[in-house]
Amino acid sequence: MHYARYVTRAASVLASLALLGMASIAVAEETLAVKGTEPSSQAMVVQIGPGGNALLRGTVGSVGPNTLTVKSWGGNWTVSIGSSTTVTPHENAANDLSDIKTGDFVGVQGTANSSAAWTIDAKLVRDWTSRKTAQQETKTNLQAVRSTEKTGRENGVGKVFEGTASNITATSLTLTTTAGTAYTVNVSSTTKLVDKKFHTLSALTLVQAGDHTRVFGTASDTTITAQVVRDTSLPH
Repeated sequence: MHYARYVTRAASVLASLALLGMASIAVAEETLAVKGTEPSSQAMVVQIGPGGNALLRGTVGSVGPNTLTVKSWGGNWTVSIGSSTTVTPHENAANDLSDIKTGDFVGVQGTANSSAAWTIDAKLVRDWTSRKTAQQETKTNLQAVRSTEKTGRENGVGKVFEGTASNITATSLTLTTTAGTAYTVNVSSTTKLVDKKFHTLSALTLVQAGDHTRVFGTASDTTITAQVVRDTSLPH
């Protein structure tokens, strides 16, 4: 009888240890998923530790100026975005939410708010849907830029100019080279505008004065007709 009780107790302890081990693995996997390793599935996850540290995965229901609503276990969670929150990917400021859309699958790391129910004060928000889109965009734009430059060089109708941007408008900018030559760079609706990661820039005005800029195009005196403009300082 004593032996049977010992075996039962030992089995119970081993089962508890196994469960604890599985929980540790789950936490480790989710931490990696939020920090940078893509999750294997778009499963909802809510984990809140004794100290209030929170991990959340779910689908974006709405996007506000400084908040996200994320649907996960338990219903809709409010994710509060502060000045020190890192949102990735982003085009402008580190806490910029403009790339996050309703329906996107996101991972959130932060702290459960003790004074507001179902609210997490985010330290990191990673948009997995937007990240996949950005990766595909990078691949497509890189191929397009290389093809444009290769064709231009082969036909003798283009070369690369590099320098610092200034006087930026919707259709032109001034490019000053290290040699001190100032070129007027004109763009059209067919000009490819990209940042240093080959993400599409929606407008030339996203280029900022002082940004290092690479232009591929044809020059007539000090005027360049651009086929590609790449701001290698963006995102800042």
